[in-house]
Amino acid sequence: MTVTVLGGLSKLKKEYSKICKQKGLKAKFIFKSHPDIWSILESSDAIVLITSNINHNTAKVAKTVSKERGIPLFLCHKSSISSFKDTINMCSYLCDSCSLKENCKIYQAGGRQNDN
Repeated sequence: MTVTVLGGLSKLKKEYSKICKQKGLKAKFIFKSHPDIWSILESSDAIVLITSNINHNTAKVAKTVSKERGIPLFLCHKSSISSFKDTINMCSYLCDSCSLKENCKIYQAGGRQNDN
C-alpha cells in the first residue's frame, strides 16, 4: 500500500519513513509545493496530510483528489513523530474495524485481509 505524506518536516523524513515501514506501508513524501501533485496523489492508496506544515492550496488539492477519487485522507495536525505515529496507527485501526474491508483494495494491499 502506498501512502503519500503531505507536509511535515523534511528533517524527520527518516523517522516518518520508519514508522510507515513498521506498518508495512510504502511512503512518498511531499514537503512543499510540487508541480505534479495531482497525479502523485491520484496514484496513492491513502493520503496523510500534516496540516501544520503545508500551504492551503496543497491541502485543498489533497482534499479534492481524495473526494473525487475515493482515496482515504487522514489528517495529522502536528508534525511531531508521536502525532504522525498516532495518525498511522489510526489508519490501521480504521481499516481493521471497517465493515467494507472484505472488498477493499487498500485493506487487502496492506496485508491485513487474513487477520480475522
